[in-house]
Amino acid sequence: MILTAASGRYTDLKAAIDAVYAAGGGTVYIPAGTYNLGGSVTVRANVNLIGAGVGQTMLLTSGTSQLINLQGNGARTSGFSLISTNYDGGNGIKVGNYVDWRIDHCRIEGYGANMAGIYVSGGNCRGVIDHNYIKNKPVSSLGYGVVVYGGGTYDANPALGTANAVFIEDNTFENCRHSVASNNGARYVWRYNHVLKNVYGMPVDAHGGSYGSSVGSTCWEIYGNTIELPSGSWHQQAVQPRGGTGVIFNNIISGYDYAVLFCVEDGMGGGSYPVKYQVHNAYVWNNGPLPIRATSYNNSTFYIKKDRDWFEYARPGYVPYQYPHPLTAEDQPQFPAGSTKTATVPITIIPAGLACRTRLRLGPAESNEVPFISTGTELVAELTITLPAAGTYPVEVELTCGEVELTTNLEPIVVE
Repeated sequence: MILTAASGRYTDLKAAIDAVYAAGGGTVYIPAGTYNLGGSVTVRANVNLIGAGVGQTMLLTSGTSQLINLQGNGARTSGFSLISTNYDGGNGIKVGNYVDWRIDHCRIEGYGANMAGIYVSGGNCRGVIDHNYIKNKPVSSLGYGVVVYGGGTYDANPALGTANAVFIEDNTFENCRHSVASNNGARYVWRYNHVLKNVYGMPVDAHGGSYGSSVGSTCWEIYGNTIELPSGSWHQQAVQPRGGTGVIFNNIISGYDYAVLFCVEDGMGGGSYPVKYQVHNAYVWNNGPLPIRATSYNNSTFYIKKDRDWFEYARPGYVPYQYPHPLTAEDQPQFPAGSTKTATVPITIIPAGLACRTRLRLGPAESNEVPFISTGTELVAELTITLPAAGTYPVEVELTCGEVELTTNLEPIVVE
């Protein structure tokens, strides 16, 4: 069933969602416009709540009690801006213990006053958060981008590279304390995201118990992300696992003192090795030149040692789960193998007068290399590439200016 809600007010959205749910599922469209939400909205099983697009459908909230709840398998929200007008929102979108849900192509701004832009909880919860822009209220103790909170069951030897996780991919995070944080047995995959202007704490976190959780995080898979431009005085570490097991690889990290800093959770140290729920069997590789180590905090250097608890090479036998996530496949642009495409890439380099060059990579294929002299203003490079054999490929733009080399990950494409 397909319905268009009368407006973006919570009463009209509730009426449309309830009708579609009663009919067995379908889509509720929110018309373009700016609306004061006025209350909380529950998106039920197999119901899609779809706006006219970010900046076209604007849902405004005030205080910590107005939010959107995903409460059912197969629920989806997409295509709108959710804005806390006074930057006093608690959770913007909250997800319960369900599967095959999706939150995508939204702008979520001004939340985190008492938790996160998106809060996910439940031991069997799995779904995907993709292509969102999340800008939080800077808060010294909360202000998270995404929180993944498990159901209190811990697995010391989980299988990695499976669908059994919360997937957070292709998002942009700004002004968050932690772009992602987890605890209580949580499992998450955090890949191909962009973090900038992080405040008050490390962008990527995984707790090892404490803080009200009965157990620590189970596992994390962190790869293909760009983490840069920390804001304010906090720039010590980009990634800090405090518990669990996982992989950290192929991330581009700049502006921080450490790429990865392992730590024992607050209140968990002091006994014999190993500490319950501590970091173990972790693999870290290809994250650039910034150092990786355990911090001295909480006597972490005693409990977390290289070549015993963490290893600086690829995890043997590890294969990442399908990317893009299958729930997002309908959004991927299609291109025929062997065809030639030209991409226009805007580039701004400051200062002027630098000798630079750029090219495009698409899996095994690469474009022509374009040399240029920086002007201090935006230039446009035209890069032509012949598409490789059928498959899904990450898109990388390589830029070299003097001795500085940068790689930017863009949205992948599917070659048919």
